[in-house]
Amino acid sequence: MLLHKINFNSCTNAEKAQLNGLCQNIENELKNILGSYSKSKLKIEDFIDDIDHAINEAKELDVSTDQWPQTFGSKVFQLMESILG
Repeated sequence: MLLHKINFNSCTNAEKAQLNGLCQNIENELKNILGSYSKSKLKIEDFIDDIDHAINEAKELDVSTDQWPQTFGSKVFQLMESILG
């Protein structure tokens, strides 16, 4: 969800390390950006307009040929691209 809201590749190495550390760090960052965030009560309107941005951020992070990401990121962007066509 954070990839909808930030430019991860423009983060400093220290910021990337902090975000890679714990899910709680990511949730806290989303709370800072959005004012509030609850993964159990997700407000889709907070993210829907930023889907293309999130896909592009995820693509830039996906430098590995491994099936699963080794660091921050996911392969969900591939599913979203196929759905959005």
